[in-house]
Amino acid sequence: MSSLIFQLNTDCISVATDTLATLPDGSPAVFSTKAMYLPHLRMIVAGTGVAGIMGQWVQQMNDRMVLSGILNVAFHAPTNLRRIWAIAQAEYDLAEDQTATIYHLGISEENETFGFMSRSTNNFRSETLRSGWGVKPECEFPEGETDLKRGVQTMMAQQRSIQASKPANERIYIGGECMVWHLTRNNCVSFKAFEFSDHKDQRAQALKSF
Repeated sequence: MSSLIFQLNTDCISVATDTLATLPDGSPAVFSTKAMYLPHLRMIVAGTGVAGIMGQWVQQMNDRMVLSGILNVAFHAPTNLRRIWAIAQAEYDLAEDQTATIYHLGISEENETFGFMSRSTNNFRSETLRSGWGVKPECEFPEGETDLKRGVQTMMAQQRSIQASKPANERIYIGGECMVWHLTRNNCVSFKAFEFSDHKDQRAQALKSF
């Protein structure tokens, strides 16, 4: 699992994720990019849950499909994600409680912001996202804060605190670095917002287990 925080506004979209990927027991495995920008579709794709599903879907959209924009993606996503998920279930013998959710956030063919998510728990149907904040796992929004880039560190710290209070087998592990994407109708920029204080320790653990 991972941290995902986003804002879907009228004129822009901001997305933040951590970079830590873990083994089933929660120990650090690798560090990865959990959101990707597809310039020709003016769309950011992010994923939570089982690793690799988002990457395969992005690769398929980029290399093996003719798409006109995010609305067209919303039409084709369910069928293709179901196929990718079925292959992953068979290849990796996924447990029943393992899930994946793919978030699509972008500028539509009508030049308007649009977002939808596709959840394995809902057979990857395209579910439209409302404007405003979106978070996974849970946390509160900083009081009076309207800019994700300023509030993201506080929010991710709270996510980690909430998860640390849960039994180890129920936690979502968050760490590595926080990466941010900011998409407008004209461009998209990405940058590292901050590094978690235990990033070096997590990297050492990942190298040792690898």
